[in-house]
Amino acid sequence: SRVGSEMCIRDRGIPKAAAIPMLVRSMAPDVIITDELSGAIDTEAVSEAAKYGIAVIASIHAGNTAQLRSKAWLRHAVEDGLFAKVFLLRRTSREISLYETDILDENKRRRVTRC
Repeated sequence: SRVGSEMCIRDRGIPKAAAIPMLVRSMAPDVIITDELSGAIDTEAVSEAAKYGIAVIASIHAGNTAQLRSKAWLRHAVEDGLFAKVFLLRRTSREISLYETDILDENKRRRVTRC
C-alpha cells in the first residue's frame, strides 16, 4: 500500500468522536492513525471503526503502565480486545526505549527497540 491522493488529514477543530465516523463513511479507510485518545468517547469512536475491520493506530499519554491501568475506559477497551498491541515509549536521560506491554499484567513487558 502507498500513501497518496487517497490520504486524508483531519484539521483541528473536529473532535475525534465526530471525525472518525465521518472518515469511515466517506473514505472507507484501511487504517486510521490518530493522536491521543483522551477518554471513553474517543475510544468508542475507535471501537466503531474497528467493527468495520479498520486498523487504528493511536497514542495515549501516561507516565507508566500503572497510569495506563488507572484509566478505566482504556482497561475496558483492552479487556474487550479493542487493541491488539499496546506499546510504552519510555525516556530516560540516556535513551528512549519502546516496550511492547500488557497493561493488565505489569510483568509482561519486552523491549522492542531503543535509541
